[in-house]
Amino acid sequence: MRLLLILLLAPFAWLSAKPNFVIFLADDLGYGDVGYQGGEVSTPHIDSIAKDGVTLTDGYVSCPVCAPSRAGLLTGRYQQTFGFHDNVGPFRLSKEVKPGIPLKVPILSEVLKPLGYVS
Repeated sequence: MRLLLILLLAPFAWLSAKPNFVIFLADDLGYGDVGYQGGEVSTPHIDSIAKDGVTLTDGYVSCPVCAPSRAGLLTGRYQQTFGFHDNVGPFRLSKEVKPGIPLKVPILSEVLKPLGYVS
């Protein structure tokens, strides 16, 4: 996992400054819910990023419920590989398995820290 992320970021190593990036994860947000896509709610900061930066039009999640999906994004792995199948808290379907990211599984910020990034 760490090697994969380092290899993905390696092309940027020749730049004198590290690239900045922001990751947005919004549960239950549709593409038409933000201002720059015609949404009714004012989202000026997101609209500014869309205007002056990059927008990605196709996004997919690794799980249909929020907590495991976030775990997949934070780790870069399918959350099932470390046993995170369901939401945490009272909305879990099964009380038998305690969900969460195990401490031994590195998350994105831990992988990027040796490269000089902070979160």
